[in-house]
Amino acid sequence: MGGSRAGWAIGLAVAVLGAAPLPFHTELKSSSPAKDERLAAPPAELKLTYTTAVEPAVAQVRLRGGDAPVALGPIARGETTADLVVPVDGRMVAGTYTVEWQVLGTDGHPVSGTFSFVVEVGDEPPVASPVAPSPELAGGEVGDPETAVDAVQSPSFIAARWLTFASLVSLLGAVAFRVLVLGPLARAGAEGAVVSAAAWRAGVFGAGAALFLAMASMARLLLQVDAMSLGGFGPTAGDLVGATLWGRGWLLQVTGALVAAGSLHFAARQWSAGWWGVAGVAGVVAAVGSSLSGHPAAVEGLAGLAVTVDTLHVLAVSAWLGTLLLVMAAGLPAIVREGVEGDRSASVARMVSTFSPRALVAAGLVVLTGAGSALIQLGGIGPLFTTTYGRTLLVKVGIVAVVVAAGLNNWKRTKPGLERGADPGTLRAPATIELLGAALVLLVTAILVALPPH
Repeated sequence: MGGSRAGWAIGLAVAVLGAAPLPFHTELKSSSPAKDERLAAPPAELKLTYTTAVEPAVAQVRLRGGDAPVALGPIARGETTADLVVPVDGRMVAGTYTVEWQVLGTDGHPVSGTFSFVVEVGDEPPVASPVAPSPELAGGEVGDPETAVDAVQSPSFIAARWLTFASLVSLLGAVAFRVLVLGPLARAGAEGAVVSAAAWRAGVFGAGAALFLAMASMARLLLQVDAMSLGGFGPTAGDLVGATLWGRGWLLQVTGALVAAGSLHFAARQWSAGWWGVAGVAGVVAAVGSSLSGHPAAVEGLAGLAVTVDTLHVLAVSAWLGTLLLVMAAGLPAIVREGVEGDRSASVARMVSTFSPRALVAAGLVVLTGAGSALIQLGGIGPLFTTTYGRTLLVKVGIVAVVVAAGLNNWKRTKPGLERGADPGTLRAPATIELLGAALVLLVTAILVALPPH
């Protein structure tokens, strides 16, 4: 139903990928002491330099000689936002030492690693046999992507992100349904009882989606705190929320969700454009927060553009597939319950005819903004085929193509049939296919968020 003639743009999502800046997945760029460096005397401090800005408040650094920890001072920012400096307070004998580190990347991914160095003359006379590093800690390469913590790719993380995306699209879909479908129907003089009942159902559905969004966001915060734990210790939830861009994005998302839930609770009780407007603004704020806690915020030099395009992509998806969900979950039940007997087919046809042209525009925007996000984040057509992120993105593009094809079929066949008086039940099967495809697209998106784009 929500398809469009923009099928050619699916190919455009791949074809237009040219040279563009890559988002930097945070890695350790250099260190002092360097990996495998041999020092004539113990270092006074450790200096770690990363490929992106890092926040000392949520960073962790450990120094070990074998199984014995060496006392370190508080982690501080160095000369740039990408530098961390850690004073070495403990005594160091001659031997091999291993540094463990963990930081939070700009894209919200916890990243960790290890490297070793040798002290040839320590604070005490050299021991007969140098201290050997623990096997599980030694050998980490500087900048080795394998050192990234894989907790964000766990099933629990993916499930929390999927629920977050699904709730956000449903929340925004409820507002879009009220504005794009019920508003025009009311102005055209459609059955007042049907429109009011559908608005009430949309308000209740949207408020529930907003509460689910808040709960899913809380789950993401708890999972993030757990992922940042290094050896059982790590930053608190307050540190993550107050000191990082990821946390500020999270706070926007939760605040938007809670404000939207309250607004839609009142909107469900009255035909008030004001409450719906507040809910819409809150939903957009939540969408911006989602973008700030992911890959778009990590694009070097183009973060503002990347966040804007990604937010528009979420709004377009919601206006298309989120609104379709509300047509099925609020519009059709309202017609069945409140519609005039014998005129229900005509009521369904009017609702579908109102929704379809708007869905066409939204579907086109989905494709165009999706292509724009890919262009910004991949940085070229090569990574589309050579990286896990690129290949997963191709899977998503393929599923979107199927959903677009299903929508196009509904627009050309199902809608005309309803206008000729066909049974409203003929809408359920094709619309369900579109919605199942949308759920699968959101699942693949939840997986993409966990993968570095290069």
